[in-house]
Amino acid sequence: MKIIFSKLFLLLAIISFSQNYQNGIVTYIITDAPKGLISEQYPGELNFQNEKSIFVYDKNTFFMPKRVDSVDNEGNKLIIRSGGRVSDRKGKIVYSNFATKEQVCRETISDKPFIVSDTIVAPKWVYGNQTRKIGNFLCQNASSHYYGRDYEAWFTMEIPVPYGPWKLNGLPGLIMEAKSSDGELEIVATKVELGKAVDLGIMPPESGEKIKGYLEFRARQDKNTEEKRKYAEALARESSVNGAQVKIESVKIHRFEKSMD
Repeated sequence: MKIIFSKLFLLLAIISFSQNYQNGIVTYIITDAPKGLISEQYPGELNFQNEKSIFVYDKNTFFMPKRVDSVDNEGNKLIIRSGGRVSDRKGKIVYSNFATKEQVCRETISDKPFIVSDTIVAPKWVYGNQTRKIGNFLCQNASSHYYGRDYEAWFTMEIPVPYGPWKLNGLPGLIMEAKSSDGELEIVATKVELGKAVDLGIMPPESGEKIKGYLEFRARQDKNTEEKRKYAEALARESSVNGAQVKIESVKIHRFEKSMD
């Protein structure tokens, strides 16, 4: 009887251990430092369960106006200004359903929300042979060229699930850290809670104008930015001294997707 009880207890422990890895909540810190702009830092949260994940970031973010003076490599003085910004209470969202390969994102253009539906495009990873600890977890490195950036990621086989922050996924363990080689983006896990998930399940975002395909959203974003550029150029021309010619060549859009390749 003792032997049977011990085997039953072991079986239940194994089942519980396995189930604990099927859902969880991971908190990340995102450092967003595009060249020529003032860097920002804000949290992101990954929930995963039942072959679904949802990553919410840049939620309720508030930054005061800021100025940074610096000098470039040729000795030219640079002044970088940020007008400050406030993000809304829902933030940006990436919902992924790995069973159906569906991805639904919440994005904004001039504070107007859009719901962008597309298919999951997983990075093509190349495994490295380095290991290091991140928190309490032993991690291995992997690299990928993904949407115009080269990434190095660190994942842990101690949590054998294919999830990660933002749209980074597809490794045989949870992604604990990801960093782009251009230094513009870094995402680091700071807290892992296994066996937990959102109470009502993981559902795609719904509130916003619907767009099919990220390419269509990107085109809308580019059009809006060009309209802003023309407006800023006209405003500057009107306020210029002695009718000086003013031309604004471009207005930068900062996106995690640097390009679509």
